[in-house]
Amino acid sequence: MRHRPYVTLALLLALALLSACSSEQGSEEKGPGGAVQRFYGHLNAADYDAAKAVYTAAALTVIDDPEISTPEAYQSWAQQRTHEGTIDKVTIVGTEETEGEAPTAVLVEFQLHFSDGSVETYEAPVTEENGEWKIGLHS
Repeated sequence: MRHRPYVTLALLLALALLSACSSEQGSEEKGPGGAVQRFYGHLNAADYDAAKAVYTAAALTVIDDPEISTPEAYQSWAQQRTHEGTIDKVTIVGTEETEGEAPTAVLVEFQLHFSDGSVETYEAPVTEENGEWKIGLHS
């Protein structure tokens, strides 16, 4: 069987391109930062049930309490936070262990990058619950 170098080169280039594309799309972090990225990805897509699934149990208790919040109020907050679903990227700036908390609780600093070029910086508490990182309430 004759080996054709240009076929091998084409295959290597295709693999390199696929690798670059998958790492760019799969750039979501693991751990606490990944929870923040997943949360804001769902929120940006107006998939509020999926976003709520990333909340800690304590946060869900507050959000789902009809005396404290309503689905309409949550949706309004989400639309305001995401600038009507225009988040282009969520960048994790850093994480810091929360003093006095279990080692599975951290504070994540992150930036929301919007399609108009603006950037907003926030912090959110993130806790590991049942082996998954969950986001707490944050302003």
